[in-house]
Amino acid sequence: MPDFIRYAVYYCPDDPVFMDAGATWLGWDLATGTHLTTIAAQHYTTRPQKYGFHATLKPPFRMASGTSNTALHSALKKLASTASPVVLSGLTISKLGRFFALTAQGDTSKLDAIATLCVTHLDEFRAPLNQAELNKRQKSNLNPAQNDNLVNWGYPYVLDQFRFHMTVTGPLDQTDQAKVQLCLEQHFEPFLHRPLAINSICLVGEDASGYFHLVSRFPLG
Repeated sequence: MPDFIRYAVYYCPDDPVFMDAGATWLGWDLATGTHLTTIAAQHYTTRPQKYGFHATLKPPFRMASGTSNTALHSALKKLASTASPVVLSGLTISKLGRFFALTAQGDTSKLDAIATLCVTHLDEFRAPLNQAELNKRQKSNLNPAQNDNLVNWGYPYVLDQFRFHMTVTGPLDQTDQAKVQLCLEQHFEPFLHRPLAINSICLVGEDASGYFHLVSRFPLG
């Protein structure tokens, strides 16, 4: 398994058609490691493009000294085998601040529990944030719980602050938001407001150019 600058744990759609829809929207296919001609205006997807179509379960991290990507692979495989598949009620297009994402409808507690497992049980592989990284994050008007998560787990929006979302744009001007939302609803219409089965989780890695690649997919249960 090749070495990457950072690793993360993602949900990436099990359905290849859904995965392809996200890749063609963003302009990057993390499963094949290829750039695509995005159907969206390029400046709408510049920021999320390099991460690929996904929902983050364990945010990107540098490997801790004395650990190996092989051991990380094995630990995530074991974790996935102990967790059960999840069925979400559906997905919808939501505006989160100035950007758009696909968010979950209905009860997400079982998926939230898997995300918590990924954050906590794999933390031995995460190198601590350096002071510059902490300072950068702490400028973001975090609430006390988010600040504690940043210090303890390397990212503010984990554990009880986690919210499942699949980012599909960068920050948008208000004048563009209605137009982009309509385009998103049309593009992702076949996958919205219907049950979504989550049967696997993925290990991904960031290359030297900042783009993420699918390393391995692990079946749940």
